[in-house]
Order: sequence, then structure tokens, then C-alpha cells
Amino acid sequence: MQSVACLLMTALLGSTPVQSDDLASLQGTWRAEAGPTGEVIITLTIDGDRFVRVVETSPRTSFTFRGLLRLDESAEPGTLDWVEIVGPGDKPRADMLGLYRLDGDELTICSAAPGATRPDALAAGRGLYPSLQTYSRVVVSADEEPLTGDLIALQGNWSGNLGPNGSLQASLSIQGRVTKFVIVGPDGQEVLASTGRVQLDELATPKAMDWIPDREDAQPLKSIYELNGSSLRVSLGLGRGSSTRPETFSDDFRTFTLTKVNEDEELDQIPD
Repeated sequence: MQSVACLLMTALLGSTPVQSDDLASLQGTWRAEAGPTGEVIITLTIDGDRFVRVVETSPRTSFTFRGLLRLDESAEPGTLDWVEIVGPGDKPRADMLGLYRLDGDELTICSAAPGATRPDALAAGRGLYPSLQTYSRVVVSADEEPLTGDLIALQGNWSGNLGPNGSLQASLSIQGRVTKFVIVGPDGQEVLASTGRVQLDELATPKAMDWIPDREDAQPLKSIYELNGSSLRVSLGLGRGSSTRPETFSDDFRTFTLTKVNEDEELDQIPD
């Protein structure tokens, strides 16, 4: 009878892998610094056995990797493998085998080069690999939820043209829920630079996106969006006073399309 109940639950609810003790402890967001002077910021978010890893090489340049984690905490040291990796441009990458040590809110990971054999010890190599990073847990508010759905796909940098005759260059960076939106004029000067947070409602029709500025005196900007692979279409709710969410995509300057930046050329210069 018990086996029948298990089969029914699996059929109705799907099979959910049991998390190891360490994997359960790894849930959430972690942050590390890399590079000769710590100028490279790495943000690692773990949800279940899935990860999103954002490597920020400058305030306006970042690279996003996502995939699955495979842990064996019975080994000494424990093993951590990055598998089914999808990198910038939605291109698959080879698995990366590694070692890890978890000590409270400090996580040390040593990773081999993509497709290479596992490192022998928790130690950095002479070149880029094996890479060694020490992460610290990022403490977030109790209502902070892990990245899911479209928010995962939106991670990284986006760019496009807007305004009359497409004369303005727009760039959007999304890291976690933190956003930076920059508009540059025809003369190369910044017309607008806004930072804040993004909130999505994927169940709305059309899907809804709210831009919440860092400035306390600024009102959230309500918009709708359509995500199709590396193309992001947005229609802003612009108007006097508070923002009103559009019901459809307009044919004027309020609607624009951004394309995900192809970062492949710089991949060999960043730590995995």
C-alpha cells in the first residue's frame, strides 16, 4: 500500500530530489571577489539544485551562467560539480568539476577548467584554473525570494535604441533583482542613469514589470514586457504624476526592444 501511495504522489507531484544537508545549507545568495585586486564581483544564487552565477567585471559589464549543482559531501574534501551549464548567449558549456568546503556562512569552491579533471586540493592554480573563490553568505530580508522564471533569463546585459529615429542608445543591466538603466544621447553623453530593483508578474496578461527606483522620492515605473529568447520588448507607463501600466504595446517611443548582449568575446578573460 505504501508503494502505491508513493507512486501516486510521484505521478501527481513529480519527483523531487532530496537535498543533502550541505545543499540545504547552501540555499540562498553568496558573494565573492576575484581578480588581482578583488575588482571582479561574483554573485552565486542557489535554489534547490539550480544555480545562477553572475560575474561582474565592471559596473556596466556582467556575465551570467546557470545550471545544476551536484554535491557529494561524503567525500573529503566534498565535491561540487557545475553541470548542464548555460553561459552568455544561451550557449551550453562543458561541465566543471570541483571541490568545496562549507564553514557556516563561508563557502570555498575550487573549480577545474570546463571539461578538465577534478582538482586534487582546495588550491588555486597558476593560471585561471583551477580557480579558487571564497564566498560569503548574503543576508537578505525574510520576504526575499530566490530567482525564478523570467527573472533568471533576464540576468545580464541588454542594449538597444529608442527615441526619435532610434537616436538614443539604451543599456540595461539586471543582476539578481538589482537593475541599472542607462540612456546615452547621440553625442555620447549620458542622458539618464537610474538604479533600482525590478519586480515581475508573469501571470499577468501581458506580463507586468515594475521598476522600483532607489530614490525614496521617486515613484515606481509600471510597464509590460515580452521576453522571446534574447529579445526583450518593453512598453513603459509614462505620464504625468504616477505611472499607469499600459494595456497593450504602443507604436510610439514608449515601446522599445532590447537585445541581450553577446559576451562571448570576453569569456576567456573571466574566471568561471
